Amino acid sequence: RTKAWRPVGCNDCRGTGYKGRSAIFEIMEMNDAIRKHVVEGAASTVLRQAAIANGMRTLRQSGIAKILSGVTSVEDVLTTTFE
Repeated sequence: RTKAWRPVGCNDCRGTGYKGRSAIFEIMEMNDAIRKHVVEGAASTVLRQAAIANGMRTLRQSGIAKILSGVTSVEDVLTTTFE
């Protein structure tokens, strides 16, 4: 069973449930296949699929990791990412 955290306010966070910021990101590592797509002017969807096949973690996946570690909420990830 997976536990998803929800923000709970306190005096330190002024009732928001959050303190500070945490980044989610995706990093596309360049390899020969991706380089070929770039040179050929491939569509962004093709580049994205090639990057994922090469092991890139998407913004949504990065956000899910933050949810599972208790850093952020499902709602925040869903409102800041798309798939």
